[in-house]
Amino acid sequence: MIISLKEYLWFLPFISFLSGYVLLDIMYRPKKLETPTLIGKQLKEAIALTSAHNLNLQLLEEREDPELPEGTIISQNPKTHSTIKSNQTIFCVISKNPSIITPNLISQNYETTLLELKKQGIHSNCYFLDSPYPKGFCFAQSPKAQTSLDTKSIILYISDGSTKPVLFPNLKNKSVNEVIDFLKPYNINPSIIHYPPRNPHDCDKTCIITDQRPLAGSLITLDPKKPPHVQLQVS
Repeated sequence: MIISLKEYLWFLPFISFLSGYVLLDIMYRPKKLETPTLIGKQLKEAIALTSAHNLNLQLLEEREDPELPEGTIISQNPKTHSTIKSNQTIFCVISKNPSIITPNLISQNYETTLLELKKQGIHSNCYFLDSPYPKGFCFAQSPKAQTSLDTKSIILYISDGSTKPVLFPNLKNKSVNEVIDFLKPYNINPSIIHYPPRNPHDCDKTCIITDQRPLAGSLITLDPKKPPHVQLQVS
């Protein structure tokens, strides 16, 4: 009988190793869990929830959604209630607010710009400066119009209505339509003379300025209540 046991003793190391492996596997095997529901939760709340279940969370993508608060989870993988192991990663997609395009506020009145920005939830920093433009006229902005407005804040430069003398520009070789649009903010309605004379007709972009009064470089005062007289000769 003793001889028989000795023949089988060499099996003991293998049996011990196999038993230990099975025991360790049972002790440290990842627990199977039910995937928690993350959809509809804010990212901060979802991180706390996954941490409590010993799970990891990884952001895959941000998608624009104007109807949801920013940072709301809109999809997840694995799906809710599916089986998951501890320490496994849940991949999610969250919402973000649509990009705001900077509105064009140049040439608008100060009060009008404030109403427009309030509707869009945009904060404004306004600077009132000396300029030849009418009082309350928005003559510059930053950022430029039609660019992405990431900070929801815009800087506006508003005319304070000062009427300091300025040099009258050279308008020659420009189209009548272009010059009329240029003079309009100053409340200047120029008189137009065709040379050589033509029958009455509506000026268009083909009418080009050949002479002007005041002359280019003349010192004038821009007062919206008393705009200077401007005469344009076109051909």
